Amino acid sequence: MIPAQLPATIHDFAGREEVVARLCAALSGAGRAAPVVVAVVGMGGVGKTSLALHVAHAVRSCFPDGQLYADLRGVSADPADSGLVLAQFLVALGVARHTVPQSIEERTALLRSVLSGRRVLMVLDGARDAAQVRCLLPGTSGAGVLVTGRAQLFGLPLDLHVDLAVFEPDEALALLGRVIGPDRLAAEEEAARQLIEACGYLPLAVRIVAARLASRRRWTIASLIARLADERSRIRELRIGDLAIEAVFELGYRQLSPSHARALRLLAAVTGPNIGVVTAAAVLELDPDTAEDLLESLVDTAMLQSPAPGRYSFHDLLRMFARLQEPRESAGAVARWQDFLLASAVNAFACAVPGDPVASVLAGAASVADTGLVFGSTAEARSWAVAECEGAAAAVELAVAQAPLGGAEPLRRAVTLLIALSPFGHDVQYGLLAGAARSAALAAETAGDDLAAGRARFLCGNVALQAGRLAEAERHARAAVERCRRADDVVVLRQALNDLGLVALYLRRFTEAAACWDEALELGRRLGHLAGGRVTRLNAALARVRSGSPQEAVGVCEEVLADIAADGACGDVASSSLALYVLGLALHESGDLHGALERFSRCLSQCRAAGLRGREAQVRYRIADTLVALDRPAEAVECAAQALGLLEGSPAERDLAFALLCSGRALYAAGSLERAAEQLLRAESCSNDWVCRRPRTARWPWRGWRRARWRPDSAGASCSRAAAVPLAGGGGGLGRRPGDALAVRGGALGCGALGCGALGKSGVRTGQQQRRRHGAAGQSPHHDTGAGRCGGGGELEHRNHLCRR
Repeated sequence: MIPAQLPATIHDFAGREEVVARLCAALSGAGRAAPVVVAVVGMGGVGKTSLALHVAHAVRSCFPDGQLYADLRGVSADPADSGLVLAQFLVALGVARHTVPQSIEERTALLRSVLSGRRVLMVLDGARDAAQVRCLLPGTSGAGVLVTGRAQLFGLPLDLHVDLAVFEPDEALALLGRVIGPDRLAAEEEAARQLIEACGYLPLAVRIVAARLASRRRWTIASLIARLADERSRIRELRIGDLAIEAVFELGYRQLSPSHARALRLLAAVTGPNIGVVTAAAVLELDPDTAEDLLESLVDTAMLQSPAPGRYSFHDLLRMFARLQEPRESAGAVARWQDFLLASAVNAFACAVPGDPVASVLAGAASVADTGLVFGSTAEARSWAVAECEGAAAAVELAVAQAPLGGAEPLRRAVTLLIALSPFGHDVQYGLLAGAARSAALAAETAGDDLAAGRARFLCGNVALQAGRLAEAERHARAAVERCRRADDVVVLRQALNDLGLVALYLRRFTEAAACWDEALELGRRLGHLAGGRVTRLNAALARVRSGSPQEAVGVCEEVLADIAADGACGDVASSSLALYVLGLALHESGDLHGALERFSRCLSQCRAAGLRGREAQVRYRIADTLVALDRPAEAVECAAQALGLLEGSPAERDLAFALLCSGRALYAAGSLERAAEQLLRAESCSNDWVCRRPRTARWPWRGWRRARWRPDSAGASCSRAAAVPLAGGGGGLGRRPGDALAVRGGALGCGALGCGALGKSGVRTGQQQRRRHGAAGQSPHHDTGAGRCGGGGELEHRNHLCRR
């Protein structure tokens, strides 16, 4: 008798093409000395059974001697007994029931004897663990075994192990369309995408909403989205007939020990996208080793995910389910989470800005700083800030949501958390923190809290300044100055004045910029804020470079470096690297190219040692420009490429534009006209996203570069007309070379281009003359916004008061 026990496969199976191909290839492969054993594991509802049956039917022709199937019910309160499954398989294979042995060992031996020489496929669905499966495995080649389960099946001799993830968006859409019909899907495709996102792309959830829509032809997809909008009721909405997300999750949850179940509930109360071991330990009130053991066990049972070593996350629907179990526990867990993040962020700030009195101001607001992580280096602090940035933004948004009930203090602490992370600039997801800052600003203003509103508005303005949105930056900065004055928050007032000065400088309101910086410097002296004062002085020095007085900037930079050395501020790498950077620019503009290269090289060494990737990228493309001027194009090409490698994929679009521009100039100098044209065109495209509309009088050379790109044979002539002669250092009018073209565009904004950089051996004088005629069109002064030097407008230093990287 040939058993054919496979249940029917589902007719509307969708997606999983790559996984299906891998499983089919493993099971149908020939020439093996042992049975093929493959496993598919994953969380409840991810589609393990559907996938297993689809694959089993696809390869059944490879197993002509039969197919065996057993539901092992691994997550139920009554899992299948392995001995009974053995008996059922033996009877199906032709063994008389009365001759089936009594012991499991004898049944296993008989099964292996019966299967010897036969090509039989065995599907073991829903295994509890490896022990439940091990005695069911065949002993000789020719047989295939496909096992599914939620828990990791450690100890099985697996040929292929698949951790099944949720659907990709297109796979989820395909399943939805197969169930409700392609016409209905096409009519509301955007709503359909929102619906599958609300389902977390979990196959079972997608199938449930698809079935509900299919059975309710008058419902629109948008109407079902509205029913799922409330997270508290979403789990209950995801059910139809005997399909229910809650029931699937409940099976796994009831298998957990009390300590594991408590850990799951408490971590579900934390709203961040993922959480680190040490932070989780604070939430769970456990030591890190014990917490990690619990978390790893939850990963093994598919109740948690581990996107990276030491970090853990939930599927959104499973998080919602866990929150519903013991909601009274959540308040304490959230409070411990927020306190730990704030305390650790304050300590990270103190590490990033050593000896700065601002840290003591933040610590006073935190009041729990001694409960947070302590960091041994700025790099260690930065690494933590990067890892916990998303969680911090989520913590702030949660505090904002609770602000009407929680009073002023939780909201102030949330804003302080954002301020404490600001020294790390674009290393953290500064845009994400900016969104949280906007929410906090609105909540604080609604509550009439000037202190929280001023700090939040400062952060909003700082982000807008980095992005080159000057009108928005000025609006936020003025609001921050007004509110900080009312709240007597001189620490953030100094920062807001610094940024307002930068806006004024970019808009060529020089008297206003000087007044803002004078007041900022005076406040810095009163506060003993040495780092902030240095940044403001260096901003003013860079303005001198851009206005055609680089020798004055040289003196300021050397004074700042001498102050740092005299103060013994060996940890103030942010200020010293910035001073070396501006000094290098000033020396380049003064014609001392070797001196500039030496300062840039020292700056690069400091950036690499401290992990200042944004500043490192900036100084690398500046070195490339200096090397071009020194007639060392091959080295310049390499240095510009390294800068691009650091910037590709980063949010620092302005720096990327400048790096592309430097790369293009270096490639041109090296004779690679085609590649130079490509880089310059990319620079123009990138710059379109962040610079103002160019003045009508500007002349643009890109047409010539395009001709060079597509007609290499005429490259010399076309580039010569458009840009080549000025690139070689022969001068030329404004807009006659790619560098000046971007300089004009950046000059209109006040913060844009790469002016420094005389592009040839005699180009320095021409560059200076152009800048005297047309204003500050080169590197932008550096924002005193924290350690965040990652990059802003050409050289924008976006550091907030507190900030230095």
